Amino acid sequence: MQSEKKFVIDGVKQGLRSDGRACFQSRVLECADNTELLAAGSSQMGISLYASHIICGVKAEIANEPGIFLSIEVAGRSSSGFRDKLREITLILDQLVLKYIEKEQLVIIKDKKSWKLFIDVLVLQENSSNLLEHISFAIWRALKNTKLIGVAGFVNKNTNEEFLQVEDLPRQLNIDNVPVVISVAFIAECLVLDLTELEELCIDVLLHISVDSCGNIKGITKEGTGSLSYFQTCKALTTCKLAARQFFDHCLNNNFQYKSNYP
Repeated sequence: MQSEKKFVIDGVKQGLRSDGRACFQSRVLECADNTELLAAGSSQMGISLYASHIICGVKAEIANEPGIFLSIEVAGRSSSGFRDKLREITLILDQLVLKYIEKEQLVIIKDKKSWKLFIDVLVLQENSSNLLEHISFAIWRALKNTKLIGVAGFVNKNTNEEFLQVEDLPRQLNIDNVPVVISVAFIAECLVLDLTELEELCIDVLLHISVDSCGNIKGITKEGTGSLSYFQTCKALTTCKLAARQFFDHCLNNNFQYKSNYP
């Protein structure tokens, strides 16, 4: 393992990774929309070069108060350590992505009836590298496809009885403020995008940065014991904004293939 790590680090220093990509080059990501017929919105993400295939579905039900719940499962991984990793990813996505979904749009009758969203993610693994970023892409695309049944609600002032009426047209979920996560790592002081599993074992610092479609930084979390200089931090933020901009441009233009690749 030590020799494999040395091979990875030496390659990164020379600007060439073991799978042939440059440090700033991500794997090709292909997307298919609305593949799950029973979901309010869904997406499938296929990532090239032996990465994960991700399926995300959004289901909605009427409850007493609005809520958003995320569940992530990975096929073929059941160890306690990996389950802990999934719980950590879920918590990070809650803070960096899902908290920015405007819950007011889920309200049908204030303080009485609202939509609850259940976001279910299944990772069909070839390897489980860069999971947090790829899952955030799949969630964003599924939310973009989500349509809620048009329901108008009102309360009889005399009897206090609640009434729900189904409308003709569905309601599109508004995700204008919802970001995606771009993960950037420093390996031997070199900035690297879209890590493989072996590269993840070589990191000094890994940043998960959420960026919205306007280029606003919404939040940051850090992994690893290393520290970053002011210059490295600025470089990471700029790189994340560029990578997110390319992702949103592809999605908003309905281009179903995405790859970040810039000097």
